[in-house]
Amino acid sequence: MIFDLPQTQKYVAGTFGKDCAPIVAKAAYGEDLQFRNLCGLLALNLTGEESVKSITFTGKDANGEAMYVSGHFVVAMTYEDVPAMEPGANFTDFSWPTNKSATLECDEPVQLSTTEATTFYFVLPPATYETF
Repeated sequence: MIFDLPQTQKYVAGTFGKDCAPIVAKAAYGEDLQFRNLCGLLALNLTGEESVKSITFTGKDANGEAMYVSGHFVVAMTYEDVPAMEPGANFTDFSWPTNKSATLECDEPVQLSTTEATTFYFVLPPATYETF
């Protein structure tokens, strides 16, 4: 299965961008569909006096190398097996250009509070991100 995880995701207060939540489902004939998320969420809880217009994420592996976090992906799966969502399992780099960053864009600047955190959500492919 091929899917596209946009390099630019839209900020939505209290949740993640609606166009950034790829899922798969399977069911035997006559059974209910079993849905599985293909990605995870990174929640950044920010406080301060600044306003946020965008945030760019770059994840790094144990060697300090930037990882693919947006663009075109292929999920290795069969119809008999809904992919296990372990970090990095079943994900391979597809032969199209893929991006090593993702940006969360706000339509209007989001004013932070010094007392209450504002949460910004990135949808990311499953992986072990050592640093970002």
